Amino acid sequence: MKLPAASYGVFGEGEETKTRTMTIQFAIPTAIRIGWIGTGMMGSSMCAHLLTAGYRVTVHSRTRSKAQLLLDRGAQWAESPRAVAAESDVLFAMAVGHSVLSRYPTPSSVTR
Repeated sequence: MKLPAASYGVFGEGEETKTRTMTIQFAIPTAIRIGWIGTGMMGSSMCAHLLTAGYRVTVHSRTRSKAQLLLDRGAQWAESPRAVAAESDVLFAMAVGHSVLSRYPTPSSVTR
Protein backbone atom coordinates (compact mmCIF):
# COMPACT_ATOMS: atom_id res chain seq x y z
CA MET A 1 0.00 0.00 0.00
CA LYS A 2 1.41 3.37 -0.99
CA LEU A 3 0.60 6.70 0.55
CA PRO A 4 0.42 9.79 -1.63
CA ALA A 5 3.71 11.51 -2.34
CA ALA A 6 4.85 13.78 0.47
CA SER A 7 6.93 16.93 0.11
CA TYR A 8 9.61 17.98 2.53
CA GLY A 9 12.18 20.76 2.72
CA VAL A 10 15.89 20.18 2.44
CA PHE A 11 18.19 22.97 3.52
CA GLY A 12 21.10 23.64 1.22
CA GLU A 13 23.94 26.08 1.52
CA GLY A 14 22.95 29.49 2.73
CA GLU A 15 19.27 29.90 3.47
CA GLU A 16 17.74 28.46 0.32
CA THR A 17 15.46 25.48 0.69
CA LYS A 18 14.98 22.81 -1.93
CA THR A 19 11.74 20.85 -2.02
CA ARG A 20 11.83 17.16 -2.79
CA THR A 21 9.05 14.62 -3.14
CA MET A 22 9.10 11.03 -1.94
CA THR A 23 6.63 8.18 -1.97
CA ILE A 24 5.98 6.53 1.38
CA GLN A 25 5.13 2.83 1.52
CA PHE A 26 3.67 0.89 4.40
CA ALA A 27 5.78 -1.97 5.73
CA ILE A 28 3.45 -4.95 5.85
CA PRO A 29 4.49 -7.29 8.69
CA THR A 30 3.75 -10.50 6.81
CA ALA A 31 5.70 -9.38 3.74
CA ILE A 32 8.85 -7.87 5.29
CA ARG A 33 11.65 -9.95 6.81
CA ILE A 34 13.48 -8.07 9.57
CA GLY A 35 17.05 -8.83 10.61
CA TRP A 36 18.32 -7.76 14.02
CA ILE A 37 21.94 -7.80 15.15
CA GLY A 38 22.52 -6.98 18.81
CA THR A 39 20.00 -7.98 21.46
CA GLY A 40 21.26 -6.12 24.48
CA MET A 41 19.03 -3.92 26.62
CA MET A 42 18.04 -1.45 23.92
CA GLY A 43 18.11 -3.84 20.94
CA SER A 44 15.96 -6.50 22.56
CA SER A 45 13.33 -3.97 23.61
CA MET A 46 13.07 -2.45 20.14
CA CYS A 47 13.06 -5.85 18.44
CA ALA A 48 10.30 -7.07 20.78
CA HIS A 49 8.04 -4.27 19.49
CA LEU A 50 8.51 -5.56 15.94
CA LEU A 51 7.63 -9.09 17.03
CA THR A 52 4.52 -7.77 18.79
CA ALA A 53 3.52 -5.99 15.57
CA GLY A 54 3.72 -9.31 13.71
CA TYR A 55 7.01 -8.97 11.83
CA ARG A 56 9.15 -12.03 11.06
CA VAL A 57 12.49 -11.36 12.76
CA THR A 58 15.84 -13.14 12.52
CA VAL A 59 18.31 -12.24 15.28
CA HIS A 60 21.98 -12.62 16.13
CA SER A 61 23.88 -11.51 19.20
CA ARG A 62 27.33 -12.32 20.52
CA THR A 63 25.61 -14.08 23.42
CA ARG A 64 22.66 -16.24 22.38
CA SER A 65 21.19 -16.17 25.90
CA LYS A 66 20.59 -12.41 25.51
CA ALA A 67 18.30 -13.20 22.59
CA GLN A 68 16.39 -15.98 24.35
CA LEU A 69 13.34 -13.87 25.26
CA LEU A 70 13.03 -12.86 21.61
CA LEU A 71 13.45 -16.45 20.47
CA ASP A 72 10.73 -17.48 22.92
CA ARG A 73 8.45 -14.89 21.30
CA GLY A 74 9.01 -16.26 17.81
CA ALA A 75 12.23 -14.75 16.50
CA GLN A 76 14.52 -17.03 14.52
CA TRP A 77 18.20 -17.44 15.46
CA ALA A 78 21.04 -16.95 12.97
CA GLU A 79 24.58 -18.13 13.67
CA SER A 80 26.24 -15.00 12.26
CA PRO A 81 25.50 -11.42 11.19
CA ARG A 82 25.99 -12.53 7.60
CA ALA A 83 23.29 -15.20 8.07
CA VAL A 84 20.93 -12.53 9.44
CA ALA A 85 21.54 -10.34 6.39
CA ALA A 86 20.90 -13.26 4.03
CA GLU A 87 17.45 -13.82 5.60
CA SER A 88 16.40 -10.15 5.77
CA ASP A 89 14.81 -7.43 3.69
CA VAL A 90 15.60 -4.81 6.35
CA LEU A 91 18.54 -5.00 8.73
CA PHE A 92 19.00 -3.29 12.11
CA ALA A 93 22.27 -3.36 14.04
CA MET A 94 22.40 -2.28 17.68
CA ALA A 95 26.06 -2.75 18.54
CA VAL A 96 28.31 -0.70 20.80
CA GLY A 97 31.95 -0.94 21.72
CA HIS A 98 35.23 -1.20 19.93
CA SER A 99 35.35 -4.99 19.96
CA VAL A 100 32.02 -5.22 18.15
CA LEU A 101 32.39 -2.27 15.82
CA SER A 102 35.84 -3.38 14.68
CA ARG A 103 34.19 -6.50 13.23
CA TYR A 104 31.98 -4.33 10.98
CA PRO A 105 33.99 -1.29 9.86
CA THR A 106 31.41 -0.42 7.18
CA PRO A 107 27.71 -1.23 6.81
CA SER A 108 28.42 -3.44 3.80
CA SER A 109 30.85 -5.55 5.87
CA VAL A 110 27.92 -7.41 7.38
CA THR A 111 27.09 -8.98 4.03
CA ARG A 112 30.65 -9.80 2.92
